[in-house]
Amino acid sequence: METIAQRLKESRENINISQAELSRRSKVKKVTISKIEAGGTDMPRLATLNALANSLGVSRVWLLFGPDDSTKCTCEEKKHS
Repeated sequence: METIAQRLKESRENINISQAELSRRSKVKKVTISKIEAGGTDMPRLATLNALANSLGVSRVWLLFGPDDSTKCTCEEKKHS
């Protein structure tokens, strides 16, 4: 299972920017970005999460929780359909 740390780092690397550049774009301190990417916090403040998600072009829900599997149905559910 991916963590916010992994999703943040992967998103940042996918657009080829450094932590310093993400800090500049998002106005979030580099030390905060480093801390999140290192797994030092699982629940950043909402303003931090919004700024990072907007700067990376991802949703804050995805950044925090990962892909939404709520629309996937289990084999047991399919039997009862």
